[in-house]
Amino acid sequence: MRRKQKIHVSKRDAIMDAAADLFVSHGYDGASMEIIAEAADVSRQTIYNQFESKEALFRAIIDNLVDEFLAPLAKASRRVSVRETLIAFAEHTLDLLVQPKFVGLYRLTLTETTRFPDFGPSVYEAGALRAQETVALYLREQAQSGNLELADPFLAAGQFMALVGRDTELKALFGVESHLSSQEMRRRAKAGVDVFLKAYGTRGVVLPSRVPKTARRSLRLR
Repeated sequence: MRRKQKIHVSKRDAIMDAAADLFVSHGYDGASMEIIAEAADVSRQTIYNQFESKEALFRAIIDNLVDEFLAPLAKASRRVSVRETLIAFAEHTLDLLVQPKFVGLYRLTLTETTRFPDFGPSVYEAGALRAQETVALYLREQAQSGNLELADPFLAAGQFMALVGRDTELKALFGVESHLSSQEMRRRAKAGVDVFLKAYGTRGVVLPSRVPKTARRSLRLR
């Protein structure tokens, strides 16, 4: 990459990083383009050269977050089993769900949607919908390869994402949980993936033959 292009990319990243922090701390209205420009150490015109509006800047931040979210699937190797690929993706998802930036932007979106009805659908399209469609594409490819049996990849993708992350997402959103150990992420990821594969896996997908002791302990009535 040429030096000029590197500077261009670094400024864009600096703007998005500064804007994400300010959106979370100041709210959507409170994070003016002037404040963002000052925090990113650029001029207002530089921001508008990159993003036509504040909404476009916010959508770009969501796009960037989704890119990060989907990275494990983008790098998935055909030599790795569907189970291990989904577990790695699930662990990555759980780690992202408790990150302050993700939680803050999620809360912000919910708040702003009540004030601006078009805001929520726009963010949903750039974020959750795009993520689900990409997961669905991976699942469809695995079904075509004979590793999964499913009629509706998009529906299955939504079910997978709910199995893996919904509980953690809600706990993070309500401030109940802000950190997960690597062991706990692995445990939750495996549990969600194995339930999913019980429904959609073929005979070629190897599942654990026994429930781990840690899982049995967590199922005991207290």
